[in-house]
This record gives sequence, structure tokens and C-alpha cells, in this order.
Amino acid sequence: MTSSSPALTAPRAKARPAAGVALAVAIPALLLAFLWGRTVNHDTAWFLIATRDWLEGARLYVDIFEVNPPLNFYLTVPPLILSDLTGISGPNAQYAVICAAMAVSLLTCLRLFPKDLARSAPRSAVALLGLAVAMILPAMNDIAQREQVMLILTAPWLIAQLPRRVSLPLRTVIATAAVAGVGICLKPFFLLIPAFVTLWQVAATRSLKPILSPANLTMGAVGLAYVGAVWALHPEYFRDVIPLARDVYGAIALPQDRTLGFLLVTAAPFAPFALALLTGRNVPPGTGIFAAAALGGLASYIIQWNGFQYHTIPLEGFALMACFWVLAHSPRPTPVAALASLAIIGAGYVSFAQGLYRNPQLDELTANLDPAWQADGVLVLSTEVTAGPPVALALGTSWAGRYPHLWPIPGALSALAATDCAAAPETCARLNAILTRVRQDIVTDIESHHPDLLIFDRGYGFIDDQSFTWDSFMAPAPDWQAILKDYRPARPSRHFDILLRCTGATGPRAQSCATLPD
Repeated sequence: MTSSSPALTAPRAKARPAAGVALAVAIPALLLAFLWGRTVNHDTAWFLIATRDWLEGARLYVDIFEVNPPLNFYLTVPPLILSDLTGISGPNAQYAVICAAMAVSLLTCLRLFPKDLARSAPRSAVALLGLAVAMILPAMNDIAQREQVMLILTAPWLIAQLPRRVSLPLRTVIATAAVAGVGICLKPFFLLIPAFVTLWQVAATRSLKPILSPANLTMGAVGLAYVGAVWALHPEYFRDVIPLARDVYGAIALPQDRTLGFLLVTAAPFAPFALALLTGRNVPPGTGIFAAAALGGLASYIIQWNGFQYHTIPLEGFALMACFWVLAHSPRPTPVAALASLAIIGAGYVSFAQGLYRNPQLDELTANLDPAWQADGVLVLSTEVTAGPPVALALGTSWAGRYPHLWPIPGALSALAATDCAAAPETCARLNAILTRVRQDIVTDIESHHPDLLIFDRGYGFIDDQSFTWDSFMAPAPDWQAILKDYRPARPSRHFDILLRCTGATGPRAQSCATLPD
């Protein structure tokens, strides 16, 4: 019996990592099959369109005027290359890349699990499943959003930060931190996540050494290199975008009650679990790493405070990691494990209640656009990104504007309404100059691209002035009336005015124009 033991145990030892590898690959593969052909969220649609324009010669922050720093443009290049090489659509290529990144992240985490966890196939599977659920469940409504990308890129770093008997090689610590640094650089608010993790490490070790750990120094180096690269390659971002965003972007926010509501709905399932963690009883070592990251996600949401649902993804994702980590280390039922299970069930219920991504504006517009028009180019005058780039992507045509949505307008109008121009003439002059610039940009974009479809959103999102109309806003712009002469009102829509370019129209579009009023 003794001599046969090695032969019997060797296959099992090999089966354990093989099972983990299969799980790490199968989950992203199943997700890809589920997502294939589905509508991509509006922000991802914009980056697919804008990055394509950039690769074809448009200048970032000049011809493409985006409020966010440029890293996500660079990260959108691989899906477009994949799309070009394989012929699959941009959204499907984006899904394929995000799922591949998830698989690599999970495989890396599996390799980095502490030995006491790696020795148990069931416990290792629970922890790995938890990481996958954390990357997917909170983002089901917003696949490929920057928050989800950040979760995927930072997961191996978090696993590398776990307390363990034998330290990881320095190169591994640096590599995981460097990749995580890329994820953190997607948004400046994400800096709060490593900050809270470091605070937890300082408290747990009662030492300040974690502040200058190799991982933190690596992240800092990545961040500084990124800022330097943006300064050198895209100086317009610092010169033009940041000052403008500082003046007006704060108006792009949902009402306070909805902002608070999203936070409460997301956090509620985890509240009892969080209280149980504070007791410290039956809490596995390392749980605090994930809990601290979740607190960083919470702080990120609070600082942004504009009510966009996808901003809760870091909070929910890291909290789910903490829950599954507890379950993976609980061989028998404990109160904290029970509360972790309830939190997972509650988070799953909230996610499924919210459902997959929906875009009513896109549905309305595509239902009212006649395929016979064969439109080449579309521009939607809207202050909401949901109404614009997704339509161009769905139609397979070009986007004729430099803005994803006309985000400078609500803030400038709101600030003007709140300013006494007699007492602060310089402020009003600056705000009026912003509005004049946006009008001219719209005119220039239309004159340069000649979009066949010109669409006006009557929703006026984020604009408090109930008397606002696009006609009144654009009236002061030179050449605006001349531009409108090229278009005729087309099929009516509930929330949109749709104009078809008839000047120079040929084929089916010319036939459609002949039936439209002047």
C-alpha cells in the first residue's frame, strides 16, 4: 500500500491545477458565447468609433474631444485590430478581448494563490469562481466599461498582496503591480483603491513600510510614466480638456436621489457582512485586502457622485471577492460565512433585476430610420451619449462629430444661469465663449463630414432650462441656416427630430427625399 501511494496521488496533484485552468478558461468562454451579437454599451460604442477615427488620422482632443484621459483609446486598439483581422464586428471583438483578458487574469490569480489554498481543489475552485463572478456580475449591464477593465487588471495584484508564509518573487510582485497600475490609470479616482489597501496593510502590520512597498513604488512609476506620456503625446488634454471639464463637466450628473439610490441598492446586500468583518471572528487572513479595495471603490463612487450605475462596479466587485474569499476558507458554517453567502445572493438578485444593457434611445431611432436612405454619416445633437455613437455603430456608418455628446453645454448654461453677469462679467464671458466654441464645432463638423442624417434629441438631458431648444441654441452660429437648407424633415419620432440630407442625394435616398416636405 505504501509503495503504491505516490502513483495514486500523483494524478490527483496534477488534476487540481488542471481543473483550475479549465475553470479559468471555461467561464470567460461561456461569457463570450452569451455576449456574442449583443448590443454594446454606449461608452464602449463611442470608444470603438472614436478609436477607429484616431487610427485613421483624427487627432485626440482636437478632432476627437473626449473628457477622459487617453488610456482607454489605446486599450481599444486591440479589439479593432482583431476586428480587422477576422472580419467580426467591433462589439464582438471587444467582447472577445475582454473575455481573453479575464481568462489571463484568472489564470494568473490561480498561479498566485497561497499554498494553503492551492492545495485544496474545492477551496481553490470557490476562490477562483468568486474572482470570476466579481469580474462579471457587477458589470453585466456595462461589459468593457473601464471599471470592469480595472477589476480584471487589478485582481492578480490583490492576490499577490495577500499575507503568505513564503513571499512571492520580487519580479512577480512588480509585474502584477505594473499591470494593476495600468488599470488604476484608467481613471484618477481609482487611485483610492491602492490607497485604501495600503492603509489596511499599515494598520495590519502596525508599520509604515507598506507605503513604500515594491508594489506601490511600481504603481507610482507606472502612473508617473503615464502622466508624462500624456503630457508629451497629447498636450491638448492638459491645455484644453481639463480646464473646460473643470468649468462645466459637473453638470453631467443624475439627480441626488438616484445617485444615493444606486449606492444604497449596491451596498445593502453587503452591509451585514461588513459588520461581521468588523468583529474579526472567523475572518480568514487576507479578507481585509479585498474589503479595503471595496472601501476604495465606495470612496471612488462618492467622490464622483454623479449617479452613473457603472461607477458602483469597483465597490461591488471587490466586495464579492471578499465574500467568496471567506467562503473558500470556511470548511464549516460560521456566521460570517452565512452572511457572505447572503451578500452574494443579494448582489446576484440586484444584478439580475437590473438586467442586461438596454438603450431605449437606440431602439427608438433604429426603428424610425429607413434602410432605404443608405445614410453615410450621422450626427446626433444631444447631451447624452446614449443617443449618438450607438446609432452610428448600429448603422455601420461614421460618426460626424468630435464630441461623444455635447457635454460642455449643460454646465455652461447652468453656470450662466447662476451667475450675475453684471457683477462677474469675466465669468460670463468665459462661459459664453464655451457655448460659442461648441456651436462652431458643430457647424465645422457638419460642413466637414456632411452627414446624411442629422438628428436632434428633444430630451435635453442634464439641462435645467425648460425653454432650451436646439433651434434657439444654434441660431447665433454663422452658416447654421445655410446648413439646414441641405436637410429635410424625415420620419417623425417620439423623442427625436430626424433630418435627411437631400442636397446631392442619389439613388434610394433621392427617391425618399422626393417624398419629403421642403
